[in-house]
Amino acid sequence: MPLQKLKALGGYKLKSMKNINTIKKNKKPCPAKPWRSGGFVLLYVIVISSIVLAISIGVTNIAYNEVKFSTSGKDTNDAFFAADTGVECALFWDSSDINSNAFLYTGDMKCDGHGIALSGNTGSGPWQFEIDNLGSSSNSCVKVNVDKGDIPYTTITSVGESVCDSPNSVKRQLEVTY
Repeated sequence: MPLQKLKALGGYKLKSMKNINTIKKNKKPCPAKPWRSGGFVLLYVIVISSIVLAISIGVTNIAYNEVKFSTSGKDTNDAFFAADTGVECALFWDSSDINSNAFLYTGDMKCDGHGIALSGNTGSGPWQFEIDNLGSSSNSCVKVNVDKGDIPYTTITSVGESVCDSPNSVKRQLEVTY
């Protein structure tokens, strides 16, 4: 028997041809090599991981935008109601029979339990005042301008802020002319 065939059979020295045929019949097929099927498993793992990651990023983005929107809605309400408080305060002090001359002097004006200090021209206006500590978290404020320049009309401009003097504050403005 040639030496090459012996090496192919694992280097066994066989005494007869009968032994060679027995070894060939009993030989089991070689199992699949791990590097052949492992590439597909790795590919599937990467694809599935990418899909799960994309879905989780999408859900996180939606949740973040919802939180941002709900906070914006709260800030909008605080700013609007602060502006409304400023208009109502100015209307009360300007239209009341008792306080009809309220803006002609810097007397004791109060709105929502807050003392108001008027600034501006005492006699002819326009007058400005601010009210702080408004809103659901007491961070809101309002800046009000009362102008009686175009007689017989009075214009009240009220700017409410969700957070006083903050660059990220939401502002809402109301203007009333009567």
